Amino acid sequence: MSPVNPIREVPLANGLRLCVWDDSRGVAGDRFQVVVRFTVAVPLDAGSVNEALRQGGHDLDAIRSALGDCVVFEQRMTRNFIDARKKTEIFEVLCHSFLESAQRYLSAADFGVRLVLQRFAVGQQRAAVDRFFKTGIQK
Repeated sequence: MSPVNPIREVPLANGLRLCVWDDSRGVAGDRFQVVVRFTVAVPLDAGSVNEALRQGGHDLDAIRSALGDCVVFEQRMTRNFIDARKKTEIFEVLCHSFLESAQRYLSAADFGVRLVLQRFAVGQQRAAVDRFFKTGIQK
C-alpha cells in the first residue's frame, strides 16, 4: 500500500516540487520488490504555466477541459527480490540515481509547459483514433 504522503519532497528551480514515494512491498519471506515513485504535479491554475500557454497561443480552456486541473509527471524505478536488510540502501541508491539524472530536466523553466502540451497532444491523438474507429473509414 502506498503512503498517503510523500516520504521526501524536493523543491525544483522552476517552482514545482518533486515528490518521492515508497511503493515497495514484500514478495516472499524477507524479500522485497523495492519501488520508488517520483511525481511532479503541474497545476493548471493561475501561474507561470498558464501564462506561458496563453503567450504561446494555446487554448487554455480546451487544455483544462481535456486534462483537468493538474497534470502529473510520474516515473518509477523498481528492483526485484531484494533482501530486507538491503531494502533501505537500494531505495536510497535508486533515489540518488534518479535525482542525478533527472533533476536538471525536471527543473527546466519550460518543463511544466512541455509536459502539459505533450499530454494534451497525446489526448488529442487518442480522441482522433477513437473517432476514426467509431465512424469507420470514410469513403
